[in-house]
Amino acid sequence: MIDISALKKRVISAAILIPVTLIVVLIGGVLFNIFAAAIVVLLVSEYAMMLHKINKSELLKKSLPYLLAYTALPAAALVSLRNLDSGVEVIIYLLSIVWITDTVAYFAGKNFGGPKLAPKISPNKTISGAVGGALGAAVFGVFAYFLTSDAVTFYGFIMLSIFFSIISQIGDLLESYIKRRFEVKDSGDLIPGHGGLFDRLDGLLLVVVFGYLVFGILNQNIF
Repeated sequence: MIDISALKKRVISAAILIPVTLIVVLIGGVLFNIFAAAIVVLLVSEYAMMLHKINKSELLKKSLPYLLAYTALPAAALVSLRNLDSGVEVIIYLLSIVWITDTVAYFAGKNFGGPKLAPKISPNKTISGAVGGALGAAVFGVFAYFLTSDAVTFYGFIMLSIFFSIISQIGDLLESYIKRRFEVKDSGDLIPGHGGLFDRLDGLLLVVVFGYLVFGILNQNIF
């Protein structure tokens, strides 16, 4: 069953965050670099606060190198992607895949329910939600394909969209695993309806890294 109050908060937050993010992506340059650096600082701060709440400051020291890799690597990938000739198109494509996957998975899971995807990690996620998210990304891929060059086939691009959707969901599960281990519901309370920044960017952190491998290293001319 869909929580209308929580959904309303998610919609309002998205209505503010999505346009701001797209504007920063379009402007690029120093502003975009500062934006990426600020995300790293906020993510590290949230992680530190989670550990502080459960009195595990020592764990923060031990895990700091992994945390920096987990946050700084995606930020570096994001900046590198923006510097590509088709950087704007690539980033908007990746952002759209993550947003569509999250949205369709949420509604599919709430409406269809069924077996849990990974009950020990995230008890609310369902297989129907995961499949719905991937299908949503595939449908988006159908329309996005007509903006691409001849560097990829139609079916290849659809599979690529599904691939990024799966990576996004793996990132979501990874963050859920971290929160479950630390026994917290949300990484923070920065974004109404979503929780913390980690809760909002969990899927994107992995997607931009794999996105750089695909668009930045393997092929820069898909768009």
